[in-house]
Amino acid sequence: MISKMITIKELKYVNLGQLSIMLKNFGIEELNIFSINNQCEPNTIKSEKGAKIIYYEMTNDMLKKLLNSDIDFFDYNRNSLYILRGGNFLDIKNLFVSINQCRFNIGRGGSQKAHVLSPLDFRLSAYMMAMSNCNYKLISYLNTFNNLSKDRYLSYTNNYLKPYKHISVFNKHLSLEFKPVVITKIPLYSGDPHKFLDCSDIKCPKLYNKNI
Repeated sequence: MISKMITIKELKYVNLGQLSIMLKNFGIEELNIFSINNQCEPNTIKSEKGAKIIYYEMTNDMLKKLLNSDIDFFDYNRNSLYILRGGNFLDIKNLFVSINQCRFNIGRGGSQKAHVLSPLDFRLSAYMMAMSNCNYKLISYLNTFNNLSKDRYLSYTNNYLKPYKHISVFNKHLSLEFKPVVITKIPLYSGDPHKFLDCSDIKCPKLYNKNI
């Protein structure tokens, strides 16, 4: 499964009644908000001034229990937003590792259409605009995309600063050693997009300063 996330710079309070009205104006009929926080007391708040909103406060264990209950995850997830306080992408992967008693892996996406606005991107953006009462400047300020640290969005946290290591595989018939390939430059190409050039200072100085 593919997830889309936004990391908020600071705490903001949202009026569920106003959010319900805004979502209705956007043509969204319902929204389940799961706020996951181990320090909170379980709580449920509803608003139906416009769209039907149900806000759940629950712990990690409560969410895991819900995900593996008899309730079909794919029925309610389509209209759900998950808020993980102080969490990162690895925490999300660990929370959703099992759904309806089946193993799942949450990914970040990397399809050939990753550069195209997806329905999932658009829905998350609509939720954020509704929560801010359509205040674009506020959402732009709260979004930490431009200075987000790697530990918040990568699927691993402890090893990304460590150097690459050689991996050796041995058995009685075969001995292999895999060496890491580290790419430090993006290759440049000429007018023919299928023909790549090695434009170092030594090999082709005439092309080095050419606008490509």
